[in-house]
Amino acid sequence: MGTHQADDTASSRSSVPTDGPDPALAAVDAPDPAQDNTLQHDIADGLADIAADAVAGDAAALFKALADPRRLQLVALAQQAPQAEVCFCDLIDVFPLPQSSLSHHLRVLVDAGVFERERRGTWSWYRLRDEAVAQLTDALRLDGLLHQLLRREHADNPKLISATDAPASQCGAIPPAGD
Repeated sequence: MGTHQADDTASSRSSVPTDGPDPALAAVDAPDPAQDNTLQHDIADGLADIAADAVAGDAAALFKALADPRRLQLVALAQQAPQAEVCFCDLIDVFPLPQSSLSHHLRVLVDAGVFERERRGTWSWYRLRDEAVAQLTDALRLDGLLHQLLRREHADNPKLISATDAPASQCGAIPPAGD
């Protein structure tokens, strides 16, 4: 990646790389202007694929945290509570669970980013994170970011993304019942 610099004696050369590109290789490394649009398109497509995977992965982690009836109830209670926050002392009275089990469920929700925890004196208060609610809602909406990225990624596949309501699957349309 670099040029050679001469040391103090002119008789020897050291191979210390410099910060800049080697001018002798500049012509070899230069992108072909004819391929520049294709390269930019491929990079944009790659970013869309990564973004769709990242968005889906983040949403899946939140859904995984909610994939327990008790944790889903905890989130629903927090959403209805004033300022979307609940105290552990109130939750222990509502849920017929050992304290350690309730703590475990709350920790899972905090670790996933659904709740944030704040210590106030001897009690922990759990607040529903607006970002998590927005992310979950967005993942389910047909006009949300995940669906937009998937439509972009699979726009050329009419079997998955259709501009019309007509079925495009290779299986064909299923005839209506009674025919």
